[in-house]
Amino acid sequence: EYRLVVAKPGILVEPQEINVDLRPGESAKVKVRMRALRPLLSINISKLGNSEFFDIEQSTFSNIRENEDIYFYVVLRAPEDLRKGFFFRGLLGIRAVDSLLFLPVNMRITGFLMLNVLANASILYEGQSLNLKARVTDESGSPITGASVKATVDGTTKDLVEIGDGFFSVDFKGLSLGRKTIEIAASKPGYADVATSLEITITVLGDINKDGLVNYKDLALLIKSYGLPAFHPDAAAGSDLNEDGKVDYRDLAILLGNYGKNIP
Repeated sequence: EYRLVVAKPGILVEPQEINVDLRPGESAKVKVRMRALRPLLSINISKLGNSEFFDIEQSTFSNIRENEDIYFYVVLRAPEDLRKGFFFRGLLGIRAVDSLLFLPVNMRITGFLMLNVLANASILYEGQSLNLKARVTDESGSPITGASVKATVDGTTKDLVEIGDGFFSVDFKGLSLGRKTIEIAASKPGYADVATSLEITITVLGDINKDGLVNYKDLALLIKSYGLPAFHPDAAAGSDLNEDGKVDYRDLAILLGNYGKNIP
């Protein structure tokens, strides 16, 4: 004869789940109550899985009386480096001889800026202006106004001008030839700063195929487009070198003048 015996848990835990919102670099301490439903020799608490973002202040308790309340603390720490993520999930295992309970621990990062940046082109001719447009939002996607947004390229730093609804804009002129990294950073009091970067190339005027060298390949593209309006579907993109709306002898003269040149 077999009988099914179900033993009730030896402990109750409150809260049954830990959920904390923190700003980057902040920390928080959460108090957890455990009540013994019968006398227990010991209770052991351990971190399970991906639980590097929090610690337990006390993990072992001994000789607990029935109906006794005991407490431990979970200390959560939000990373300052947002590349580590915005939401963290962990788990605590609470074992009391014949009982095993699981306590989820969740941490969400709040109060930080998000920065999206677009350039008017990833490859520009020498002499063309670089335009940057940035949008600054909070973690929920709501636009942030009044932020300070700066861009640095070729050792020159400029402030982006706010144009509304969290959008900012700036122009750079006279950039030298070569491949460049643009560093963009946004800040506002009460929020964690954010930074990003873009890669662009300033190439020689006449480098129609954008391979960094003005040669016969570019000449072939210009000849194919010769006599066409700049926006004609058969005209090679970038073949209107002087941007006067048509591909003609003026563009050919520019290309021949730079023939053989390349970016550093």
